[in-house]
Amino acid sequence: MDFHCLFRESAAFMCSSGYATDMMFNDISGEKMTAAAYFDALYAQRNRETQQCWRQETASAHQQADKFFYPAGLHALTSGIQPVLNPQIQSLLADLRGLTQGDPLADVMRAEHFHVTFLPVTPARYQSPQQLPALAGLRNAFRQNVIDSSLRVDALRLVALPDQLLLAGIPEGHAVAQRAACWNALLSLEEWRDLLLQRHGGKTTPPEYWHTTLLRYRSTSLPDTLKSYFTDNMHRRYGAISGDIRLVFAFYNWAYPETITV
Repeated sequence: MDFHCLFRESAAFMCSSGYATDMMFNDISGEKMTAAAYFDALYAQRNRETQQCWRQETASAHQQADKFFYPAGLHALTSGIQPVLNPQIQSLLADLRGLTQGDPLADVMRAEHFHVTFLPVTPARYQSPQQLPALAGLRNAFRQNVIDSSLRVDALRLVALPDQLLLAGIPEGHAVAQRAACWNALLSLEEWRDLLLQRHGGKTTPPEYWHTTLLRYRSTSLPDTLKSYFTDNMHRRYGAISGDIRLVFAFYNWAYPETITV
């Protein structure tokens, strides 16, 4: 799924001091904007695009029982946090489970697997960590560029893709700069460059969203019940989460992640 929107994160390549909430970003016209305004615009644009897709649906929108988002039983190397959930997020997950109860097409995140991604590194293609390339360069890249391992994401809100619901927010601290620095460091490593690019669909810039995927639906589009829930709650805010960034070997949903020591 193409997450590209009309905005480009100019500050993503800034590895200087300062907090992400104080950093300045450029919109498509080159105008300066705060991080909060930038991410608000980024996510709002994605939601408008998705709602437009939904409005333009025809009878070709159909269930795809054999659709899969990631290969079954295979792991990827990724990084992120597993925070303690606040009551708003717990309630949100309960709502989604209730709305999809008995629906075999819905894949709803379990509370114990909740995570927010820092930087995915490889596609899901491995059965064991021993199949990964040598980790020395990767570990060094994370040690040098993730100086502050704490990650806090605030102003969490629902973001919709045609067949998915995300929970996304605004990163605080040095997160934006650290993600960009890690990205650039991995691109410079021959053994990791191609894997990183494959994981991100060939894009040469780091991902812009700070999110987790709450729900995946095996259809070209979400059912009407979930579309309505999103529309009713898209302007809500679900507080903040925080945790320590870990490098992990995990399934797509972070079930039983294995920490890779940095």
